[in-house]
Amino acid sequence: GGPQRDLVSKLLSGNQALDPAQDPRAKAKWKHLLRSVRVKDLRFTHNEVSTTFQHGRHRGEPVKTLLTDCQRLGKPPSDMPPLVAVDWDNQLWTVFGNRRLKALKDFQEGCPRTTVTVQAIVHPFAESPSSLVVKFVDACTTRNNGASAPFR
Repeated sequence: GGPQRDLVSKLLSGNQALDPAQDPRAKAKWKHLLRSVRVKDLRFTHNEVSTTFQHGRHRGEPVKTLLTDCQRLGKPPSDMPPLVAVDWDNQLWTVFGNRRLKALKDFQEGCPRTTVTVQAIVHPFAESPSSLVVKFVDACTTRNNGASAPFR
């Protein structure tokens, strides 16, 4: 609580417009930053993730359903919304999509000879919208430099 939390909450309002899982228009708005990224190059901001999706059309579904879909298809589903990452200090930090990243990393672990890639909107830190920077800082609870995030 307190004034700091109130300020962060105000700065975070409207952030859903940055995330294609929450706002389908975000993909078109940020298409100039859209690129294919190796899953192994993405870091978690969260220390741990929920077992169910919170946003988008899969809201309420278990994260493991995405892993099952990847295993069935042999790759991530083509209709999966892009992740949103910040390129900070030459490292790609996932700001929106930590649950999807969990499923994708688990999939990559199961097929180590394959390079799994995913679409991501990658914002250079210095050019990121201020609300995204605040979300990045607020979400960055990792205790292992983003290497993994177990289910809570």
